[in-house]
Amino acid sequence: MKKILLFLYITLLVSCNNPVREVINEVVYESISLEDNSIELSIGSTYQLNISYNPSTLPAPKCTYSTSSQGVVSISETGLITALNAGSVKVTVIPDSELNLTPCECTVVVKPILSERITLNETSMTLKIGETKTLRFTLYPTEATNRNVNWESSNTQVATVQSGLVTAIGPGTAVIKVIAKDNASSAECKVTVSPTLSERITLSETTLNMKTGETKQLTFEIYPSETSNKEVEWESLNTQIATVNNGLVTAIGSGTAIVRVKTKDKASNAECTVTVSLPTVEGVMIDNDVNNVLLMVGETFQLKEKVLPENAGNKNVTWTIENNTIASISPTGLITAKNIGETTAKVTTVDGRFTATIPVKVTDITGFIYALKSGSSTISTNGYVTGSINSTLRNRHKTLIATVTKFEVIDNKTNVVIASREDGLGALYPSGVISLSYSLRSVYLPDLTFKWYYTFEGKEYTVSHLYD
Repeated sequence: MKKILLFLYITLLVSCNNPVREVINEVVYESISLEDNSIELSIGSTYQLNISYNPSTLPAPKCTYSTSSQGVVSISETGLITALNAGSVKVTVIPDSELNLTPCECTVVVKPILSERITLNETSMTLKIGETKTLRFTLYPTEATNRNVNWESSNTQVATVQSGLVTAIGPGTAVIKVIAKDNASSAECKVTVSPTLSERITLSETTLNMKTGETKQLTFEIYPSETSNKEVEWESLNTQIATVNNGLVTAIGSGTAIVRVKTKDKASNAECTVTVSLPTVEGVMIDNDVNNVLLMVGETFQLKEKVLPENAGNKNVTWTIENNTIASISPTGLITAKNIGETTAKVTTVDGRFTATIPVKVTDITGFIYALKSGSSTISTNGYVTGSINSTLRNRHKTLIATVTKFEVIDNKTNVVIASREDGLGALYPSGVISLSYSLRSVYLPDLTFKWYYTFEGKEYTVSHLYD
């Protein structure tokens, strides 16, 4: 058997146990391995790989070396590892291919140089709002691998920090901290931001002319614009004339008042003179929930007026009635029904002579009780109607009671009563109704009258409606 020239390739691995038998002068390599499966180095240090082989009486097999990542370590042809930068790599030992041996690997970890201390160029500073200043840090030792840091502010309402640049935001104190990323060592600088005081305050208006009930908004301007505390206090020197809330002035009564605003930090102030007058009348309306007044002789009804605007200065009115033989009206708008008939009541404002009217009708009980068709369910075929019709008697009076005595359905073609009812009708109460239904069975073009009979105060009355 011919001689075989052996090559050794080395990488760092767990171990290589894949015994392959090759013969050199009738001698066979059984295995190769690394003495260390895991190696830890510091930056700049070196380590010589040691390869074990079996049988150990043979000459060292020829190998080459490779790494899984560039830049962390370098490795010489003889297996000398040099640590370059922090990180972790696999180093592989590769035997000559003719040996038919499995490569070996080991892991090499290069430890970073940790920082031990961090300092700032300033430990305290005082700034005005809007000012900036840069903080600089120093890491020890200077060879520390990770030189990255984090910046933070304990109160971003007072001061912010970005890459060491401190910006003053508002009055107060804040602690700026720099923290080394590798081991969280830190350094601090106390930042004091002094407030900017106000020097002057002005109002958007120095005089206001208003009507009672009106509102107007006052605004203020504080100088300089960088003033820290821009809170103010508002007050009216005469709340019977005008009030103020956050600058909103409300006119209360006629007269003059001073509205004042003052700053909280230095108590500088500004004033506005408010003159309030009563508004004139713009109209009038009758403020009852009815479109007309319906009364029986002797009854009364109170009319109410509404002068516009509601805060008008002179709300005086006069009441008159067109025909005082039918009804009378008092100076306060109280109507008294005297005789049956119709008339009109009128209200007139003293300021501006604005007017409003409402119809007045004086009637007997017949003006309050009426009959109507209140519904039907019928079918018409060639003029023949089948179904039911509802007739209703309604009492619109709010206090009087009538007695219903009879209900009739009359055929107008023959003037004959075709249906009648007298029992079970009874009292028709105030604002009440009584309804009855009448059935049709194939009636040709029905022409009907529905007639109700009722009594009131001993007198009989009738009321009717047609089928349509």
